[in-house]
Amino acid sequence: MKYIEGVDYWVRYVQFPNMASESVAASHGDGTFTIYINTLFPPEKQAERLRHELAHLEQEHFYRDELTIRQLEHAADGLAAENVPTLPVTDYRVLPGPPPPFVAIRWDGQSENVSFGFRVPDDSLLPHFRQGELLLCDDCALTPGDVGLFQYRGVTLCRQYHRDVFGITYLFAVDRRRPQEDILIPAGETRSLLCLGRVQTERRLPLP
Repeated sequence: MKYIEGVDYWVRYVQFPNMASESVAASHGDGTFTIYINTLFPPEKQAERLRHELAHLEQEHFYRDELTIRQLEHAADGLAAENVPTLPVTDYRVLPGPPPPFVAIRWDGQSENVSFGFRVPDDSLLPHFRQGELLLCDDCALTPGDVGLFQYRGVTLCRQYHRDVFGITYLFAVDRRRPQEDILIPAGETRSLLCLGRVQTERRLPLP
């Protein structure tokens, strides 16, 4: 591992809850960073992801607002960021609720059954989705374990969905370090819950 002059960072090898993410770099907001490496992957993959996350820090990607997340990921892999097409969007709207706000983006891409996208506003969806990542949503019916974007009592939430045989709805915090953010909705109160869309994920997240 090489030292990056002028950047303070720590590397932590952690067993993530699953293999949905190989690594993540988190900014502390004061110019320092922590890189988390998922030990569920083999040592070669861990070394590869450490090089990838260090490239983000070396190239100051946390401060490159002119590039999209997709372009930054390509740049960290040694590819030319300017050759990556920007995402085809036309407009956006801020969804209701307290900060941090979710920003819904109308999607004009070629992906099938995509209704809209939104950017992750903070670190509340780690380790599966990082801040600033664009998530695409469709209008497919939710099944237990799906992640959805919801409005509940005037607040926009991204939660993992489950409904039991008694009709009780559970909205689990995606980041399982935040169980206090889980929401339980009795069967008679589901009218106040609106699902805006199902988040498309490469892997299904395990239910708590």
